[in-house]
Amino acid sequence: AFSAPQAARDALATAGTGVAGICLQPLSQASTASRSKVMTSPDFVASSVGPRPEKTAMVARRLISNALGVRLKVSSEDRQKERQTLHDARERKRDTAKKKADIWEGE
Repeated sequence: AFSAPQAARDALATAGTGVAGICLQPLSQASTASRSKVMTSPDFVASSVGPRPEKTAMVARRLISNALGVRLKVSSEDRQKERQTLHDARERKRDTAKKKADIWEGE
């Protein structure tokens, strides 16, 4: 932990120069103690760190098959499942955006 924000900025600036004792890594790879300390910090922005969105192979499959000029056979059940996953993700995103808007509007 740093005593002042400027000290942290200085450490980050010199981290790439090989200063001993400074190890930078993503929060997802941090120890449990480090993560809990960051989460309780008043400067931590919760929206900046979150789970990655769900992915499907639908778009990649379409891009590759179109580039190769090949038509891939995907079962209708798999296709429907992927569409439903994307639809659910869009709904969750809309709900989250609406909740944030409602908070700012005071509803």
